Amino acid sequence: MKKLILLFSLIYLASCTNHVKVKVKGHITTSNDYKIKKIEVGQKIVHSPISSSYSKILDIKLTKDGYFEFEIQRKEMKGDSNFAIIFKEEGYETEYKFVDIRKEKEIDLGTVLLKLKE
Repeated sequence: MKKLILLFSLIYLASCTNHVKVKVKGHITTSNDYKIKKIEVGQKIVHSPISSSYSKILDIKLTKDGYFEFEIQRKEMKGDSNFAIIFKEEGYETEYKFVDIRKEKEIDLGTVLLKLKE
C-alpha cells in the first residue's frame, strides 16, 4: 500500500509542470505593400535538444490592415527564453522574431516586414 501511495505521489509531482500562456500581437507588412490575407506562423526553440511539439499556436487573427494576434500555450521549458516565432508567406523570405515567452503575458512584436525573395 505504501508503494502504491509513493507511486501515485511521484506521478503527481512529475505531471505538475509550469505552463506558459502568452498573447502575441503586432503588424505584418511586405516590402511591396501586398495585402496579406493569411499568414503561416511557426515556432522553434533555439539551442534546445527537445522539439517544440509541446506547444500550440491558437486563434490566429489577421485584420485587413495587417494587424495580427494569436496565443501560444505550452509547457515551460529551458529554451523558452530564446523562442522563435516564424512568419511565412509564399514568395517572401521567412522572418524570425526571437522572444522570451516566460517573462511576459503579452508580447507586442511591432511591425514584421516580409521581404520579396530575389
